[in-house]
Amino acid sequence: MNPKTTAKERDSRQSRASVDVSPTDEEREILVRVLEIIRRVRYGAVALVIHDGKVMQVETEEKFRLR
Repeated sequence: MNPKTTAKERDSRQSRASVDVSPTDEEREILVRVLEIIRRVRYGAVALVIHDGKVMQVETEEKFRLR
């Protein structure tokens, strides 16, 4: 640990490490839907729009390679 780290910074890190990260039923449903989208996209990107810590929108961008 950095000797210049303040006690407040150390406490903040410790509290974040102990946060319960178990998803709620709603979050689990969103994760499943996002995973389905990721599996469907062959080339491209998937972006999540977050508002107040909640997923509000999922955007996909697909690219098609022309030969």
